[in-house]
Amino acid sequence: MHSKPLLLASVKRVETFEKILRAGLRGVHHLFSNQMIRDAFEKTQDGLHLAESGMAEKLKAALAGLLACDDVSSASEYVAGLESEVRDALIIMYFDFLDQYRLALRHKESVH
Repeated sequence: MHSKPLLLASVKRVETFEKILRAGLRGVHHLFSNQMIRDAFEKTQDGLHLAESGMAEKLKAALAGLLACDDVSSASEYVAGLESEVRDALIIMYFDFLDQYRLALRHKESVH
């Protein structure tokens, strides 16, 4: 018996996500306004509590919805329409993922 994949995304959408990450490395965060980012970090100073009130499932649904968006503009609108607690968690996860992406790129560059 095998489990259902967490998320499915087309190659095009994965490439779009990579472009979003590369822009994020330059300080351009297409999916979130500056105010959304400030609010998320102010509200989650204690860290994310994914076990509380089904947050993990809400985030999974939010990520699936995000991957279903056709372009960055619709993805940005989608994020803006999320419940604030879900959006805040998504923003924190995005920045954590961005840090990991940055480290992975550095590691790739330093391999001889």
